[in-house]
Amino acid sequence: MAWFADATIAQSLHKNKKFPHDYIFNDVKPTFILTYSYSASLTLLDSSPQFRQQYIPLREKIDPIASDIVGRTIYSGDYVRHDVIENRPDALAQARAVLYGSPEM
Repeated sequence: MAWFADATIAQSLHKNKKFPHDYIFNDVKPTFILTYSYSASLTLLDSSPQFRQQYIPLREKIDPIASDIVGRTIYSGDYVRHDVIENRPDALAQARAVLYGSPEM
């Protein structure tokens, strides 16, 4: 829930009840994004075309809690920006091995 520390995100969620996708993908551009249960259901990042274009899953699964909250299938997990690993074909497997002990998702 660290993104609540960002004033723009907190204000957007408070005033508009909507997660500011454009702000995240065009301004903040975090290297890693982690979503689980409540945050996955609140941000709905998995349905954003920008999210799917800019991020690769390190690990991803259907999140039953988020899916139940929203009423449709929601994916959650750990993601890394494409541009961080795009010129390093071994980077994705290495990151998975370090984080999870396996190069597989």
